[in-house]
Amino acid sequence: EHAGLSPQEMVGKTDFDLYPEDEAKKMFEDDQKVMKFKRPVINKVERATHKDGKKRWVSVTKLPLFDEQGNVTGIMGISRDITKQKEKEDELSYIATHDPLTGLPNKALFEDRLNLAILRAKRNKEKFFIMLLDLDDFKRVNDIFGHSAGDMLLKQIAERIKSVLRKTDTVARMGGDEFLVLLPDTKTIKDAKLVAGKILSVFNEPFSINSHTVSITPSIGIAAFPDDGKDKETLLKNAAVSYTHLRAHET
Repeated sequence: EHAGLSPQEMVGKTDFDLYPEDEAKKMFEDDQKVMKFKRPVINKVERATHKDGKKRWVSVTKLPLFDEQGNVTGIMGISRDITKQKEKEDELSYIATHDPLTGLPNKALFEDRLNLAILRAKRNKEKFFIMLLDLDDFKRVNDIFGHSAGDMLLKQIAERIKSVLRKTDTVARMGGDEFLVLLPDTKTIKDAKLVAGKILSVFNEPFSINSHTVSITPSIGIAAFPDDGKDKETLLKNAAVSYTHLRAHET
């Protein structure tokens, strides 16, 4: 059913007749495992291409069929289209891990990625850097122009920061006017300061908020793993401590 075909259209056909080769190959391999080990595959979630060309999420169960001697004579497969359920789960997961205002990762997702970076760096005996950024006098923007203007400013800042980072880097919003940056592939303080300079440069141009021009600058603190901490709590604390050492005028 998830293939978009009627039972009549599927009779006598193999997976290779119904699906792209890469998908059919995985399905065939599952069939072979069920027959070889005489064990079912229960509720395996996988992607399958519908007749309309769109990918669907399906839950697949495959059961071995036995003859009287206990030999496997075939397989009975049951598949269920769970696309709507999976999309809802993905939506809830996104909501739980992203800041609703800027769409950036939130603190929980940042810390998850930070933990992974720590594990990788320990394994490879490497260094990496994090940054903690907050906005100077952000309260003034809210006081003068209102909170909606402040929200618009935060959105624009988030987009500008993202534009100068690599795909492997993460910028997250901590809440308020604080942002975190994870640089898992940055190995030297020189390169970390280059990234900080790029971030600072996006604040050179004023922001346009409700026909008003708003200028604002950030403060950035930098911490290195493992020099400034071997766990996330220590790294975050030391990034905050180093705020005063890297202001906008210092790069």
